[in-house]
Amino acid sequence: MDLSRLQDRTTLAPFFRQAERFGDRPLIHHHREGGWRPVSWREMRDRALAIAGRLVEEGIRPGDRVIVMAPNRVEWLNADTAIQAAGAITVPVYPSSTKDTARAIVENSEAVLAFAGDDQLAAKLKGPGGLQRVVLMDSELAGWMSTPPGSETLAEVERRILAVGPDDLATIVYTSGTTGEPKGVMLTQRAIADIIDSCLEVFPIGEDDVSLSFLPFSHIFERVNGAYLGVVAGGTGYLARSFDTLVEDIAVARPTLMTGVPRVFEKMHQAVMAEVEKQPAWKQSLFRWALRTGRAGGPLRPLADRLVLKPIRTRLTGGRLRFFVSGGAPLAPHIEEFFWALGIKILQGWGMTETASGATSNTLEAHRVGTVGRPLPRVEVRIAGDGELLVKSPGNMTGYYRNQKA
Repeated sequence: MDLSRLQDRTTLAPFFRQAERFGDRPLIHHHREGGWRPVSWREMRDRALAIAGRLVEEGIRPGDRVIVMAPNRVEWLNADTAIQAAGAITVPVYPSSTKDTARAIVENSEAVLAFAGDDQLAAKLKGPGGLQRVVLMDSELAGWMSTPPGSETLAEVERRILAVGPDDLATIVYTSGTTGEPKGVMLTQRAIADIIDSCLEVFPIGEDDVSLSFLPFSHIFERVNGAYLGVVAGGTGYLARSFDTLVEDIAVARPTLMTGVPRVFEKMHQAVMAEVEKQPAWKQSLFRWALRTGRAGGPLRPLADRLVLKPIRTRLTGGRLRFFVSGGAPLAPHIEEFFWALGIKILQGWGMTETASGATSNTLEAHRVGTVGRPLPRVEVRIAGDGELLVKSPGNMTGYYRNQKA
């Protein structure tokens, strides 16, 4: 494939260019069969081409909608890239969705095929009012990935990849909004690519960074910031096994950056405070002194860091973390202040599915507790006369799929 012909402002261009550049360097690590296993850039590319080739053979056409319904796993990312490489549109569905919600998304999106993590998830999508063609990740998809496409099929896949342009839809992400009815947010290739460029102007992220992903890829926040952004930056990622194993997974990955939601930071805060309460009185006093010193700064900060703060920071983050990005809900100021006192920087931001993830954020250079920061580059915000927040952003959606009224 002539990489020079890839159209910019898409999700595919950086992926295929970086895969050619980095080759056998690990792109993602995931836990499988009792151990952590790396998957290289080249292997991720080959899997995407193989799956895309099979989608072509299955009759998937450019513009068709294809569902992905599974917990976070490396095959989720393989399927997402392959769907877009085939010229189709990814429709993520939360694995926690009810059968009624899943069927409503199938009906509204007019999806023609789905990838499901297991039989139980497939059952939510199949049957009357559901899909007839569901590919299971643990069985059928594994066969797809291990079978390289024939020359004619590969040529067609490459033709479709090169045809994907900035204004093509990359994904339709369903959000309940305030009405409770699923609404399909239409996000173009350029919306995702451009908002990533805006993020990279204010967040110093590069090839040496390591991220740990645990929020669901079904949510645009994690998909953009935990997956696509890392590809553009050329970093390395880990897929956490679950929320319950997060502390153990952090110790293995030792990430330099992570995205999170307030619930995660609240749980971390509770765990630290519960451990402090078990300590003798003198250690509790030492902790409180170190925390006050961490907030105030000054000449005693290095001593507080060496005695108390750094060991806690290392246990919580692995010792290399440069910053967290928090979104999805308001972060309580006392939680934010607690982490900054420990020397753990949390950068709170705000966005919506409709803005392709973030629209505003605190940064390392500009941070104020209790706020969601300033607009990202090329994002404008304004308060309307009735108090509504108006957002003009390169990441804005083009509308709700088959729901012009909404």
